[in-house]
Amino acid sequence: MRVHKWSALVVGLQVLLWIGGGFGMALMPIGEVRGEHRMAPAAPLAAEPGTVTDLAAAARAAGFRTLDSARLVSHLSSPAWLLQSGDRTALVDAGTTRLLTPLDAAGAQAVARGDYAGPGTAGTAEWLEEAPWYYAGPVPVWRVAIDGDDGRMIFIAPDTGQIVSRRSDSWRLFDVFWRLHIMDYRDGSNINNPLLISAAGFALLFTLSGLTLLVLRLRRVLHAARHSGARP
Repeated sequence: MRVHKWSALVVGLQVLLWIGGGFGMALMPIGEVRGEHRMAPAAPLAAEPGTVTDLAAAARAAGFRTLDSARLVSHLSSPAWLLQSGDRTALVDAGTTRLLTPLDAAGAQAVARGDYAGPGTAGTAEWLEEAPWYYAGPVPVWRVAIDGDDGRMIFIAPDTGQIVSRRSDSWRLFDVFWRLHIMDYRDGSNINNPLLISAAGFALLFTLSGLTLLVLRLRRVLHAARHSGARP
């Protein structure tokens, strides 16, 4: 019984974190956490026939002999070829065959401005070779901070010119709740980590043992009540 009571303290604290984390996440609109309410509407990929360069010319501009994948994407409201060959990726202007990547600071800032629709302003682009704790994507990466809007940051891949992540103070708070909830304090991505499995299994055993003790106690109480009532 004493072991069960001390175990209740340990399990209860973790259950409190699970409930508190879930409650905190439930209070935060997921669209705002993801920054969707500050995203500019995606521009349609408008390309007139005859104005898009052929794929072979785009591959030559990127210096690729062979291609693993190729697709037409929108870059700053203009069509561009996103090409991949082996471990290399390149973005080529589909109208002029100009090589657009690796993206420079001005290009990253332009991408961030095109993606953002809100009251803040895009600051300068910062080159990161090590990922901060709130960003788990590939590096190196450009980070553009949006001044005056919830600590918002936009991350752009230099080799593709594509946005790989959006972060804000709301996202970071949500991430704290999430890590407490799944007990992954490293990067918050592993919901099958041994710590969570062990804690959940221990909590289940504790609950079952508590129910067993409750049933046994109720049986003793009922047994005592029946015998006391049978006395003359």
